[in-house]
Amino acid sequence: MAKAKAKPTKVTNEELKTIQEYVTAINKTQMDVGGLAYQQQVGIQKIATLQDKLNEFNVGLQKKYGKVSVNINDGTLKETSNEPVN
Repeated sequence: MAKAKAKPTKVTNEELKTIQEYVTAINKTQMDVGGLAYQQQVGIQKIATLQDKLNEFNVGLQKKYGKVSVNINDGTLKETSNEPVN
């Protein structure tokens, strides 16, 4: 009767190294994604703050020039109507 071959109790060093590399890459990528999510939140908050500042500035311009739009390329003013746009 043939002797049964013993089952391995460990992966090879090369297999272990490959597993460790994949796990390390996954962990790094998860950290990178977390960092990007944080940067996105900071960017969204910055946009909101800048929009608030622009709105405040526009209120001052409206008091000075009336209901006008400003061409952001050359600074020219154009009167705007109070009629709603369809």
